[in-house]
Amino acid sequence: MNQLKLFRKKFPVVRQYDQVDCGPAALLSLLRYHGGDSNIVHLRNLTQTDATGSNMLGLVKAAEQLGFQASGATGEYEDLMREQMPCIAHVILDDRLQHFVVVYKIDAEGVLLGDPGKGLYRLPKARFLAIWQQKAVVLLKPGKKLLRQAPPHWFNWIFSYFRKEETWLYQTLFLGIVATALGLLVAVFVQWLIDRFIPEKDLFKIMITGAFLLALQILRASAGYLRQRFLVELNKRVNINVNADFLSHIFHLPLHFFTTRKKGDITARINDGIKIQMALLQFFGVTVIDGLIIFGSFLFLFLLAAPVGWLALATLPFYGLLLAVVTRKIKRQQNETMKSYAQVEAFYFDSLGGIDDILSFNSSTAFTKGNKLLFENFQQKAAQLGFTQARIAFLAELAAGILIIGALGFGATLVINDILLLGQMMAAYSLLANMLPAVNRLVDANISLQGASIAVQRLFDLLLVGKEQNTGKMPLKLVEALHIKDMHFSWPKSTPLFKSLTFSIRRGQITSLWGISGAGKSTLTKILQRKYAIDHGQILIDSTPAYEIDIYDLRKNVAVLPQSVKIFNGTILENLLIGREVREFDFVQKRIIEIGLAEFFNRYPQGLLTLIGEEGRQLSGGEIQVIGMVRALFDKPQVLIVDEGISAIDVEIEHLIFSTLREYAQENAVFLISHNLRTLAKTDFLYLLENGSITASGKPDRLIKTSKRFQALWHTQQQVHEKLDGRLIHVH
Repeated sequence: MNQLKLFRKKFPVVRQYDQVDCGPAALLSLLRYHGGDSNIVHLRNLTQTDATGSNMLGLVKAAEQLGFQASGATGEYEDLMREQMPCIAHVILDDRLQHFVVVYKIDAEGVLLGDPGKGLYRLPKARFLAIWQQKAVVLLKPGKKLLRQAPPHWFNWIFSYFRKEETWLYQTLFLGIVATALGLLVAVFVQWLIDRFIPEKDLFKIMITGAFLLALQILRASAGYLRQRFLVELNKRVNINVNADFLSHIFHLPLHFFTTRKKGDITARINDGIKIQMALLQFFGVTVIDGLIIFGSFLFLFLLAAPVGWLALATLPFYGLLLAVVTRKIKRQQNETMKSYAQVEAFYFDSLGGIDDILSFNSSTAFTKGNKLLFENFQQKAAQLGFTQARIAFLAELAAGILIIGALGFGATLVINDILLLGQMMAAYSLLANMLPAVNRLVDANISLQGASIAVQRLFDLLLVGKEQNTGKMPLKLVEALHIKDMHFSWPKSTPLFKSLTFSIRRGQITSLWGISGAGKSTLTKILQRKYAIDHGQILIDSTPAYEIDIYDLRKNVAVLPQSVKIFNGTILENLLIGREVREFDFVQKRIIEIGLAEFFNRYPQGLLTLIGEEGRQLSGGEIQVIGMVRALFDKPQVLIVDEGISAIDVEIEHLIFSTLREYAQENAVFLISHNLRTLAKTDFLYLLENGSITASGKPDRLIKTSKRFQALWHTQQQVHEKLDGRLIHVH
C-alpha cells in the first residue's frame, strides 16, 4: 500500500471536476510532477478553456507562462519513444470525445497514463494507438523558474465559518463529551451490579444502582437532545453564511466566466451545498462523538477486561485497511457521479429553455432520448457508487459480528478459567456493543466526507475565480462624446472580431451603427460597459480612459436596451427597478411620465403591480422591449445604447419611442444599433461596421449620395421589402 501511494505521488494526476477541464488538469499534473504548483482555475484561464474545452495552442501558451519550454508536435509511436517524458497527448475517446492525458512513461509494450478522468493506469501500445488518432502531443521541458503558487486548501476556507460560530461549536462538543461519558458509565454500573451487588444480595444497593442507571439515561438523553438542537443551529448559521458568501462571489464574477460555463454546472455546484450541509451535520453530530465513544470504550475495556481490549484492538487494522482501500475508489466514483449529474442538469436547462422550438419542430422524442441516455449514465454512476458502499457496509458489519462472537467466546473462556468475573465480561460486551456501531458509522462518515470534500472543492474552484476588477475611482461625466480609438478585440481561440475599430458617440445626437448579424454589435455593447476587456486600443469618456471610471458608475450611466430583454418572475415594477432601491412608489410613476410611457403601462389591469413572467401574464415581444426601455432610462444614463431594441415594436409605439429618444438625445448621447437601414435612416449620424472595422460614416442622407457601399445596401434592402409586399414597407 505504501509503495502504491509513493507511486501515485511520484506520478501525480489532478482529477477534472468538469468535462472540459482535462487540458488544465493535465497541465497542472505536469507542473506538480516537476515541483511547481498552481490551481486548475488559474490554468483554465491561461489555457483559455471555454465551454468547448482547450486546444493544443492554448496548452502550449499556458505552459510557457508557467515556465516550461513547450511545443506542439506530431509523429509516430516510435518518435514519441525518443522524446523526453512526460508529455501531454491528445486522444479521442469513444471515437468522438476529444481528451488530454499525461504520458508519464512509454516503451515498446505500452504507456503509463495520467488521465484526469480516470486516474493513473497502464495502457498497451495497441489500445493507446487506437485513441491517439491524430498523433499529436505537447512536449514540455521544465525551465529554471516554474510557477510555485500553492492554492489555499478548501478545509481552511470551510473551517473559517465554524470559527465565526465557535461558541455554538464548543457547546455542541461539550454536550457530546458529556453524553459519551454518561454512556460509558453505564458499563461500569453493570459490572458493579453483577460482580458485587447481586452476589451480596443487597437489594438496597441494587435499587440505588437502578436509580443511578435511570438518572444516567435521563441525563444522557437530555444532553443528546440539547446537543442536537445546538448542532442544528450551528449547521444553519454556517450554511447561511457559506451560501450568502458564495452567491455574492458568483454575482460579482466577470461576464466572461458565465459565457464559458454551463448554467447547469453552476447550479449543480450550488446544489452540492446540500451535500456539504449533510456532511457537516454528520461530522459534528456523529464523527466527533463516535471518535470519543471509541476512545472511551477502549480505555474502559483495558481497565475492566484487558484481554478483551487487546482482542478488539487487533481488529482495528482491518478497518484501517478497509478505509485505505476504498477511499480512493469512493472519491473517484463520487466525482464521476457529480459530473454526470451536472451534465443532466445542464441538459434540463438547455431543453426547457428551448421548449418552444422543440415542440415546433416535433423534436420531443429526440430530446427525450437524449435525456434518457444522460440520465441512464448518471444512474449507472450512482448505482456503481451504491454497490461500493454496500460492499463496504457488508464487510464492516461482518467484521463487527465476528468480533462480537469472538469476544463472547473468549470472554466466557476467561470467566470459566477465573481470569475474568462475569460482570467484567458483560461490561466488556456492553462496551463492544456500544463501540462497534460507532466504528461502522465512522466508515460511513468517511464515505460521506469524501463526497463532501468533492462538493466543497467544486464550490471552492468557483471561489478561486477572481472577481470583476473595479480599478476606477472617478465618476462618469460626459461633456462631448464617448470615443472608441483603434480598438482590437477577439474571442479566445478565434480570429479578431474588431480590428482598428474607431468611432464616436456624441452627446446631443442619435448615433447609429449598422452591421450584419454576427458582426459583433451586441458584443460591442458589452465592451462599452466594460464587461469584456479589449486586446488593444482605448475607450475614452471625452479624454478620460474608461478604466479610470468607477465601473458601477459607468454602467449606471452607459445603459443598454439589449436585443433580448430578460423578464424576471414578479411584477412590472420589480422588473423596471431590477433590484434598485426606490423608497416611494410615486417617484417611479413620475419617472415613467417623464419618459413619456405612462399611457403604455396604464393599459394593464393592476398597472405597475401586474404580475409577469412565468408566474404571471405573458408579454409580447414589443411589451418586453418597452419594459427594457424604461429599465434602461430609469437612472437617467448619460449614454443610452439601443441594441436592436425596437425591432418588435409596432408603428405607433416605435414613433413614441423615437420621439422619446430624440428628446433624450438633446442632453445625452443615444447610440442605436441595428441591421435595418430604414430604422437607422432616422438617426443623426451613421457608421457602417464590416469585417471588424468602420467602412463608411456620415449623415444618412449624405451617405445615400456619397457611399457606394451604403447605396448598394440600401437598394438591396429596398428590393427585399418590395418583393415581400409588392411595395416599399418599413420593417419595425
